Amino acid sequence: MSERKPYPSDLSDERWALIEPVITAWKAAHPSVSGHQGGYHMREIVNAILFQSRTGCQWAFLPHDLPPRSAVYYYFAKWRDEDNPPRSRQLRWGCAVPARWWQCPAGSRWRASSPPR
Repeated sequence: MSERKPYPSDLSDERWALIEPVITAWKAAHPSVSGHQGGYHMREIVNAILFQSRTGCQWAFLPHDLPPRSAVYYYFAKWRDEDNPPRSRQLRWGCAVPARWWQCPAGSRWRASSPPR
């Protein structure tokens, strides 16, 4: 994938450094049944979930420079429906991160691209 212009909802390098080990461990614990490793960087998957959550767009309207909606929604649904989703909720992103970690209360100071306060 070529370098793309970042969206305001994208994770900063510092936040990705916090989340990457959690996502990597989750992927290691949940290998694909078919053995497929995935064709997209997990940071881009998380960025796409954050974009959708932040903008409220429909999954079909995710920008073309993000991974396809099928790949993004696959992880979104897995983490939403799993009893023990990635421990990302234990990380503080400027607000108390709820069980559904991609959501943040309206009016909070949380910004995906700004550093924790």
